[in-house]
Amino acid sequence: MNNWIESALLGSALFKGSGLLLATYLSIWIMRKTSLCMAGFSVLLCLVLVAIQLRARALEPQDESRTALVMDRGVVLRGSITGPDGKPVTKGLVVWVSNPYFATGVNEVKIQSDGTFQLPSVEPGQYPITVLAPGFAPDQREVESSQGSTTCNFQLEPGNPIHIKIVDINDNPIPNATVSFVRDGWRGTTAIYNNDHPNVPASGIPRQANEEGIFNWDWAPSDEVTYNIYKSGYNTKTVTLVAKGEAHRVVLTYPMTISGSVVDAKSGKPIDHFKVIPVKAFRFDFYSTDFQESRSAVGENGKYELRIDSRGEPTDRHRVRIEADGYRTALGINSLAAGEPPLVEDFCLQPVAPLVGRVVTQGDEPAKKFQVAIGTATTSPHFDFDFPETVSGQAFEVEGDSTFKIAASFEPQRLRVFNDDGFAELVVQPDQDEIGTVVLQPYANVSGRLMQGGVPMGNESVDFYPLVQRRLKEARFQESFHTQTDPDGYFDFGRLPPVAGSVQAYLGPWRESTLTSSQSVPLNLRPGDHQQLVLSGRGIPVSGRVVATGRSNDEFLKRWSLNFFVNRQEGVRLPLDASPLSIPSNSGAIENAWLKHTDFSAWLVTKQCHFVKLRDDGFFNIHGVTAGEYDLVIQLYEQPAGCLVEAVGTRVVPVTLTAEQVSAGALDLGAIEVECRSGPRPGSDMRAYEFVNSDGRVVHVSDLSGRYILLHVWASWCAPCLASMPQLRADVADLETAPFTAIGINVDADKTRGQAAAENHGLAWAQNYVGEDSDLAHQLAVSSVPAYYLIGPNGTLVGSSSEWKEIQNLLQEKLEH
Repeated sequence: MNNWIESALLGSALFKGSGLLLATYLSIWIMRKTSLCMAGFSVLLCLVLVAIQLRARALEPQDESRTALVMDRGVVLRGSITGPDGKPVTKGLVVWVSNPYFATGVNEVKIQSDGTFQLPSVEPGQYPITVLAPGFAPDQREVESSQGSTTCNFQLEPGNPIHIKIVDINDNPIPNATVSFVRDGWRGTTAIYNNDHPNVPASGIPRQANEEGIFNWDWAPSDEVTYNIYKSGYNTKTVTLVAKGEAHRVVLTYPMTISGSVVDAKSGKPIDHFKVIPVKAFRFDFYSTDFQESRSAVGENGKYELRIDSRGEPTDRHRVRIEADGYRTALGINSLAAGEPPLVEDFCLQPVAPLVGRVVTQGDEPAKKFQVAIGTATTSPHFDFDFPETVSGQAFEVEGDSTFKIAASFEPQRLRVFNDDGFAELVVQPDQDEIGTVVLQPYANVSGRLMQGGVPMGNESVDFYPLVQRRLKEARFQESFHTQTDPDGYFDFGRLPPVAGSVQAYLGPWRESTLTSSQSVPLNLRPGDHQQLVLSGRGIPVSGRVVATGRSNDEFLKRWSLNFFVNRQEGVRLPLDASPLSIPSNSGAIENAWLKHTDFSAWLVTKQCHFVKLRDDGFFNIHGVTAGEYDLVIQLYEQPAGCLVEAVGTRVVPVTLTAEQVSAGALDLGAIEVECRSGPRPGSDMRAYEFVNSDGRVVHVSDLSGRYILLHVWASWCAPCLASMPQLRADVADLETAPFTAIGINVDADKTRGQAAAENHGLAWAQNYVGEDSDLAHQLAVSSVPAYYLIGPNGTLVGSSSEWKEIQNLLQEKLEH
């Protein structure tokens, strides 16, 4: 027994003198010389003695000369929460992250009984502080916290009741449907939540509708919230709603069901095993195939049933794609949309052996490891060398073999075969019976440096855009290649496909950047090419100032513009297999009509040009311009809240830059006037404007004398338009008894999509489907959507804006007087 006591005492003594690690090691060594039972007791005694030593050390006088570890306590953020009457709010939560459900750790504190709260110590920074207190409308504000203590007080408004009546397509109530909140669905955050999960405390917000199919939340915010409404056996519905007195009616549709039989076309026998894949048809020529396993179904013994849960527009239709080993892939002829009866479609698959390809290097050596990506007209996946897409496309890796197989298809298939050694692209037609030998070609490479005014531009995005962007009906990939400049402005794309394309730094009206122009250089890359560029580095600066005429120039912000300085020299030619552009590629001057042409963007990629960014005051500076003949294209837009539609002013200015001018070091083009459509301004007479009213009759503004008239310009493809509709819809409903008329002006090119969107979003007022190039839109000088025009009772314009909130406040002010 003396041995194990000795080992424990020795361990304790050594801990004080030489450290725990050495003590433990020696203790174990001594224990090995004792019995197993004695050793265990020795360990216990050692730990007890170590604890005594730690306590004794803590009580020892400290040497002030020693370095002390000081912990940073961070920021203390506290505050008080009161109701509209100033009395403390005593129940609820304070949340300090934008998505507490997915955040790690604790991100909520309870409000104290005296109406105060204090967060745990947090790092200095900006926090979205949200208050969720039953009976009061949720509130949120961004709080900047610095070292020390920060105070944030809230005075809450009364809660707003929201009622959602959830029914099926026959208007029957759907009981106990689940209602949750969409990510970033309230003020760009998910701080409002009703998840039942240990990660977050209960917020008190209801989670389900009742037995009558009604979801009641009595303390919702006054602004819009986006909800997901779900019940097993129905399609999930995503809706954005604003609290109001009467109930919102939300219809859940049944999942779309497509079923049928699949047999061998020769024998007529059922095919034992096959895959059924949903294909979304946005239009007759625009498809998207979803290869996710969770979306697909497996058919057996010649029978299949595919259930499709769609959250898209009601005009989106769905087909099925059938794949079976040893057969040609097939696409259904018929389609189905949400709310329609189940579709039955039978298939007779043609037995066809898989197509085989053999991959070799340029030296005819078999490739033993490579990847294959497939793009078609009905799939069109995004392409990336590192991660070729497999959700809306097909891609696979082959290792240990130089051959690969793909199924024969009903449509052309564009194949990309690649590995570390090279790249190959080919198109396989439906009538081919083999692929043959695929020879990998060396990659191309582009590197260089981005400059501006002789200064290297670091941390900028540089893109390579392939010249050929295949059309909707062609086998294709969606792609562009990106890299970043280092602090000294250098960039290197690494490997690029050996195709024609253009290289340019990313610059646009929406991005704040130190760049004032971006040179685009077209290249015809060949296998093994290594091109080195200096973007905007050679040449002189060309400057000037754009002046808007026909309106107030000083109030018109010029940054919202798309401008190009285009060299007239012939650029890179399209490959022979590419669809020809309707704009000629010769060196003539740009015609103004080309600017609206669908091929204009593709045509620009073939040319040497610069994107030119205007300052708000119209000044511009184009760097790195060499001698030559140019066209300066100017396209001015109103400041958008959403999506650009049409320029309010355009001009093409020919510019000649001689060798003598280049020698001079700079060229100032001076003031360049651009005539702009101003549209109506406050006080303008609007009585002659005409539109179709809710009865389908053509009326003029003058026919509605004595009423306020709202002209609301929108498009179904404009996300900000759709985001603003719940608030607009609620406000129009509240004005039902006021002298007020709302008129919708939809600018969709496809009228049916505009009509479907109006129905889906509950726009109950009159809608005018005028298309994208209407006289009415020109008269209003619509530059972007959404756009709002408020006309007064006397027929004059009260105000216009791209923000509904501004018009809402203006209308409320007028109605109160």
